[in-house]
Amino acid sequence: MNEKNGINREESVSIQRFEENEVKNETVKSTFETVKSTSNLKNKSTSFSNYKTLKKVVKHKKSNQKDDSELILLIILCFFIPPIAVGIATDWDLQTVLLNVLLTFLCFVPGLIHGIIVVTDNR
Repeated sequence: MNEKNGINREESVSIQRFEENEVKNETVKSTFETVKSTSNLKNKSTSFSNYKTLKKVVKHKKSNQKDDSELILLIILCFFIPPIAVGIATDWDLQTVLLNVLLTFLCFVPGLIHGIIVVTDNR
């Protein structure tokens, strides 16, 4: 517990994440406002570069949401076919996939555990 502020470590981490998200949102807003204001001007190259920056920030925010759903689907796939889930997660790294196939043939549970560990570490 941090006696100075009266908050514990978990709360400070969540506050830090909230502040990081606010900074990202402010970056998106300021970039969007800059794009809007410069689109009326003759300097189109600045407007275009700001638009590209805005597009990258929005794409990054959307990709973070997508990663969670991919991770959940790969973990579910681990329960049915662990080698396939490991292959997708590692981009078909031959050593890791073959190790998982061997562990799955031993008794399925070791392959399942290995698959979950590999999938969560690689995403």
